[in-house]
Amino acid sequence: MTTVTGTDEAMHPTGEDRAWSESYYFNFVDPKTGVGMFTRMGFRPGNGWADAPHAVSQVAPVERHSTSDRPHCQAGMAALAGPLRSPYPHAMTSDPTSSPRARRAPPPEQDGRMARGRVTREKIVAALLDLIREGNLSPTSEDVAQHAKVGGRTVFRHFQDMESLFEEMNAKVRSVMEPLLTRTSWEGALEQRIEQLVTARTATFEQITPYYLSGETRLHASPTLQRARAQLAIQQRRQLLACLPEVGERPEVASAIELLTSMEGWLRLRRAQGLSIDQGRQAVVSAVRRLLTG
Repeated sequence: MTTVTGTDEAMHPTGEDRAWSESYYFNFVDPKTGVGMFTRMGFRPGNGWADAPHAVSQVAPVERHSTSDRPHCQAGMAALAGPLRSPYPHAMTSDPTSSPRARRAPPPEQDGRMARGRVTREKIVAALLDLIREGNLSPTSEDVAQHAKVGGRTVFRHFQDMESLFEEMNAKVRSVMEPLLTRTSWEGALEQRIEQLVTARTATFEQITPYYLSGETRLHASPTLQRARAQLAIQQRRQLLACLPEVGERPEVASAIELLTSMEGWLRLRRAQGLSIDQGRQAVVSAVRRLLTG
């Protein structure tokens, strides 16, 4: 029988066996609060792989006053050992219905399939973006598949439906908007800050115009998109007040400037009134300046 010594607390030499693995465990139960936790760190150096799954569970607190209470304490422990609620489900390494053995590293061919799957998914999203940018504001799955040069069924192997594909596109559009919406540095006199705000917004609006218009075609049927548009309006109002605090006590002026510097206002100037980018930007700057300075 192997004797456990102090050296077993450290990692052991791995040797040449690629399947060599070693795990370290930390488990506890607090009878007073009924909280228990299981943590395992697993290492497989030969495969360059490691993981650290965690699981937490809670039952009714278990009070232990004497040795006669031991069955109750054990019952609490048994409950904790039951189905575990993990706050990090993505960190769990095995399907609870499968063998409890540690997850094996994926074979090279599986890694290759996963990599190809990611590439195909990106091609599908890129195709959607290309089609919309080129003027097809409501492309079908067939349009996307043809542009991406994939089979029609492939689109729905990667996306549950077209709405989920459009959601992926919306995430990319939000990433374009993020630098604008998170900007907090507005310096200089009033006229300089007006120029900064209008320039920043109109430049971003120009980038996202086709995707915003595509969203308009789906807005009435997409609660997710409706919430996103509402959140965008809130973020822009906050940004307006941060950049131009002068409007803080003039709500009617703030509302007018909010409209002038919105995506809807920009689309009106560019598409309905036919102004160039420079003409539209100067029109907004002049209007905001007049509202604030008289």
